[in-house]
Amino acid sequence: MNLIILTTAITRGEFHRKSIGKFYELYNDILKDFNIYHIINLDLPDKLKDKFIKKETINLFNEIIPKSVNLTIIDNENPGFLTAYKNVVKKCVELKLKKNTLVWWFEDDWDVSDFNPNLFNIIRLFPIEKSFAFNSVQGSPLGSFRGGPIMTYKYFEKYFDIVTNNIANNTCDPERQVSRWISGINRTNGRKKIHRNIANDNIINIIFFYFEGCKINIKEIPSWYYSRENKYNKNLIFKYHAIKSTNLTDFEYGEVDFINNLIHFKKTNIKEIINIFNQKGIKYVCIKPYIFSDIGRQFNKENKLIKWSTINDNTSYI
Repeated sequence: MNLIILTTAITRGEFHRKSIGKFYELYNDILKDFNIYHIINLDLPDKLKDKFIKKETINLFNEIIPKSVNLTIIDNENPGFLTAYKNVVKKCVELKLKKNTLVWWFEDDWDVSDFNPNLFNIIRLFPIEKSFAFNSVQGSPLGSFRGGPIMTYKYFEKYFDIVTNNIANNTCDPERQVSRWISGINRTNGRKKIHRNIANDNIINIIFFYFEGCKINIKEIPSWYYSRENKYNKNLIFKYHAIKSTNLTDFEYGEVDFINNLIHFKKTNIKEIINIFNQKGIKYVCIKPYIFSDIGRQFNKENKLIKWSTINDNTSYI
């Protein structure tokens, strides 16, 4: 199986040891099952030019990323978050690895706070030829770039790659534009319309996967968020599901009952669960316990980096 990792990075000194380096250290044995391609776009924000240089960051990447990984570092001359997104997405498409492939959006300031050796075993329970996306971070709704998503290639093509689809423009950051595309709302994105035809693709399955007896809290399933008409086309049909397992051999499945705040779990097997999701549409799987956390905020505070507000803010910072 192929795993393509897409990373937008900035110069951060030794910081990347705590994010990308920690991930490879913890998951090195597990990743031996994959052919890994790691594409990194490297930017140098103006505010960091007096503190860091690109060469030291490139050297660090070559040190902390295993030699078995097919590493591509894009030394970007025109810094900006949208440009960085376009660069790594284009490189991903150029690989022409559509079959048996996962694509992972992994920004450079995410920490693997809790090791879950079964993360990729859980992902591989689901059919890779369908439109599935996965995350393992708290508060990451569909369309978010928080700690992912980890996508099947079909999901990447249909819902994440707004470059090849000729949707992206230079008005705002890519996360906002991807969210607009997924939403199915026919609305303006810059000077043109974003309009995903949902006529034959109007079902969105939100699936929470609870592993090893972790706490189940219905309130964390954000049905309220997906019901907002300014966020999603009112004609989209959202279905909410829960799966739990302690050993990835025995499973329980239930639909979420928000009226009574219950999940009616029944014992079943993974094949029957997968059959539930065989209809067209998006399948978004939230894997708990969560393992990723954002550690970039303290770095931003120390270096007085303020998140973007317009496309001209340079590498998503002003």
